[in-house]
Amino acid sequence: TTDWPVYGLLGYPVNFSRSFRIHNRAFDRLGFKRVFIPFMAESAEEFLNAIPQAINLHGLSVTMPHKIAALRWAGLASDNAQRLGAANTLTLTDAGWRANSTDLPAIFETIKAATLQNGVNLTGGQALVLGAGGTSRAAALALTLLGCRVTITAIDDGSAWRAASVGGMDWDVEDWKEAPHANWDVVANTTPVGMYPNVDETPFPAKAWRPGMLAFDVVHN
Repeated sequence: TTDWPVYGLLGYPVNFSRSFRIHNRAFDRLGFKRVFIPFMAESAEEFLNAIPQAINLHGLSVTMPHKIAALRWAGLASDNAQRLGAANTLTLTDAGWRANSTDLPAIFETIKAATLQNGVNLTGGQALVLGAGGTSRAAALALTLLGCRVTITAIDDGSAWRAASVGGMDWDVEDWKEAPHANWDVVANTTPVGMYPNVDETPFPAKAWRPGMLAFDVVHN
């Protein structure tokens, strides 16, 4: 029924995301009369300026490459979203659309758990973040809070420099081709490299890994 509140995932691409299966199954088991739909849009601005008003849309999960655009579009924003300059969640409230980012706590807790499980101390460690989008900023800040010195690298050098200064941060920037040749304690991939169907692709060469390094990857594969 069209009376049900609509939720969805906004991204490009979203073909192979499992989000709609997970959310719709949860709605069903909880008895919520809601539906979760994948929305693939090349332009976040065009989608957001047209679709929410056309359907009964109440909320969106936002994935790459639209997290920065999502924050700019929303009228309200959480402290996390403002700090990162990006959002992965848009929620309709009585006061309008509100942007939030759950990436920061999720990445922080994931990496923290991995360090405790493996007996690794990241204080003073060197961390490399691959990519310069909204998720990159969250990963960089999470690693900073865990005590790392963070370096960002991206194919687009300008994007890397912009990401490195978000929120008044002073992260380092490394050339994309040179980054694998340095010594890192943590490497975090926030690029889409490795997504289906090209699951064997990697943004960081195998020969650059050494024993004791930690890897964090936002690609489900």
